[in-house]
Formats: sequence, C-alpha cells, structure tokens
Amino acid sequence: MSRNTLNTLKEFPISGSKKGQFYSLPALEKKLSVNISRLPVSIRIVLESVLRNCDGKKSHGRTRKATRELGRNSATH
Repeated sequence: MSRNTLNTLKEFPISGSKKGQFYSLPALEKKLSVNISRLPVSIRIVLESVLRNCDGKKSHGRTRKATRELGRNSATH
C-alpha cells in the first residue's frame, strides 16, 4: 500500500516498532461528508477495494462520485 487515496490511509501498531496500514472508511466518510456506515457491508467492501486499487489518476474522481452517490442512495432507502 503506498497511495493515500483521499487521505484515508491509516497506520496501526503490530508489535514493537512495526506498523501496518489500512484504508479507513470512517476517514472517507469525513472527507466526502457521506454516511458510509449505513451502506450494506458488501458495498463497504467494494469501496475499500476501490481505495486500495485507485491509481491516483483516472479513478480518483470516479471514487469520489461513486462514493457520494452510494451514500446518498443509502440514506434515502
């Protein structure tokens, strides 16, 4: 993991001085002002995968748009 897509890459301690990394959906919620926690688990898994695989070029705008649309749809259904 090296890209910090939408500033969602976070660290956690593993042991001693070792650290792991993960893409945080709560951080994505804050960044996009969308309620991701209300989405079905399957959609949250897809979003996390999109963050991990975002190339930083083409998909960056698509990630924002898709996430906002998914969040809006979940809030109204």
